[in-house]
Amino acid sequence: MRTMRSLVTSLATTLVGLGIAAAASAQFDGPAPLAWRWSYPATAAPSGSPMVIGESVYAAIGGRVFGIDRSSGNLKWRFPQLDPIPGAFRSSPVAAAGTLVAIGSNRLIYGINPDSGESKWTYNAPGTPVGQPIVVANKYVVFAQSNNSLVALDAANGEPAWTAPYSPGTTIVGNLGSYEGNILYYTQDSIVSLNLATQKRDWKTTLNVPQNAAPIVRDGVIYANSGTFLVALNAAEGNLRWQVDTKMALAYAPTVSAAGILVTTREGLMKVYNDDRQLISKTPIQLSSGPVANPTVAGSKFIVVTANGDVNLIDPAAAAPIWNYTIRPLGDAVAAAPAAGGGFGAGGGFGGPAGGGQGGGLGGPPGGFGGGQGRGAGAGAAGTTAATKVVFVQASGPAVLAGKTLIVPAKDGSILAFDNETGVDLTPPKVTLAFPNPGDPVSGQPPLFLLLKMEDEASGIISRSLTVEVDGKPLLFTTERDGSIVIRFSSSQGNKPLTDGRKQFIITVSDWMGNVTKQQFVLTIDNTLAPIVLPSSSTNPAGGPAGGGNNKGGGGIGGGGGDD
Repeated sequence: MRTMRSLVTSLATTLVGLGIAAAASAQFDGPAPLAWRWSYPATAAPSGSPMVIGESVYAAIGGRVFGIDRSSGNLKWRFPQLDPIPGAFRSSPVAAAGTLVAIGSNRLIYGINPDSGESKWTYNAPGTPVGQPIVVANKYVVFAQSNNSLVALDAANGEPAWTAPYSPGTTIVGNLGSYEGNILYYTQDSIVSLNLATQKRDWKTTLNVPQNAAPIVRDGVIYANSGTFLVALNAAEGNLRWQVDTKMALAYAPTVSAAGILVTTREGLMKVYNDDRQLISKTPIQLSSGPVANPTVAGSKFIVVTANGDVNLIDPAAAAPIWNYTIRPLGDAVAAAPAAGGGFGAGGGFGGPAGGGQGGGLGGPPGGFGGGQGRGAGAGAAGTTAATKVVFVQASGPAVLAGKTLIVPAKDGSILAFDNETGVDLTPPKVTLAFPNPGDPVSGQPPLFLLLKMEDEASGIISRSLTVEVDGKPLLFTTERDGSIVIRFSSSQGNKPLTDGRKQFIITVSDWMGNVTKQQFVLTIDNTLAPIVLPSSSTNPAGGPAGGGNNKGGGGIGGGGGDD
């Protein structure tokens, strides 16, 4: 057994393994329009990423597995054809030996024909499967069970590869990995390489590992995050090749490509290193929100999906994303109403514990996203029981790149495909004046709020391109996650009150495909009228939104801050 004394205890991270061979031949150079969006109503958020094989996309959502045409987004088949399974698929399907393998929560493992969606075989698991299954030696599907044992199946026929499940005699931590004919798994204090053929350990190396980690392997090297350290191990023997202190509390696992090794924090701060442990990114790359899944290799770049519903394209040489797209809900989706009396307490981590309200009732629901892992204080004013409109949807797992098509799974059960060849965006962003009504006579005295809405579902809006003017003079404004533009007028600071007369407002904004909107609105200012009030501004909505991407996520209206 080899030891690594200098490694430090790691933070909890999450990983879904990457298909390195597929990623190496794929490239996503820049902004791309939405080619299609396929959707299946999901009562529970799916997990993991779709699998792409040739011209087919395979996804497990709820109690079904779907085969979808990669070019058009049309449904090819669904499994089961009639009623869904009595349970749900909790992980992504994997493919080996010409078979698509999916694991149900009913402890049944399904072998599916990837061409037709017909059943090839089923296997009754002896225990409860957990985590993401892996493929070993292009033939066997291996999965962990809740009793800390491993099961290996021949993907061709569903027959067990071993006479009995393998038990390492200790707790298996996180997801599995593979290297050639070996299974890689973490325990609470080490990483182990198990020979699938002999069911014996080839090596074991002491390593403090994240709670939800999985080994990432590329070109015979295992990459791992451990606290602030990026670590590289020899996959054949388990010995240390090198390590570097990133000076950041790392989350998830390293994302490795020929272009570099990306590491990230839960707050969305990222660095990129080369194999010589030198920084490629001259300054840390900062996202507007923390990641919700492991980043994805996109040729010489990376795709990061974040807690604010954004899909971000990262160039190691740039200090900020070179493209970002916000996933919007389909239709008028609403979130569940909070308990009466408590605002939305900003829960700690993603899906964190509920915040306690101080309005005389129970606390709000778990925080939707916040960097911290502690409890939400929930110290806001009393909220109502009204449901709140959903303004964005988070990705349910890492994006997948197939050729030049970027595929992103979402928690509402939809799948989005972006492609510069099959997607078309010739329409500029849409901008509307929501309040007051265009042309209305209004007072120019505070409190005067102008509320505009902007949207672009095809390629997304370049936020830095947005400008607002009145009679040729620039105005200060703020933007919200739902695409709102808020313009406030004040006697003391910011935009000064408007004088009487006809005022022409011009809003200019671009999308990522170069389409530009220059929208004009007119208001007649009459200061003899009573000041107007934004209809919702006098009420306290149903709590505030969850805390942001920082460790101390600040609640919104009626929301408490998340503890560190």
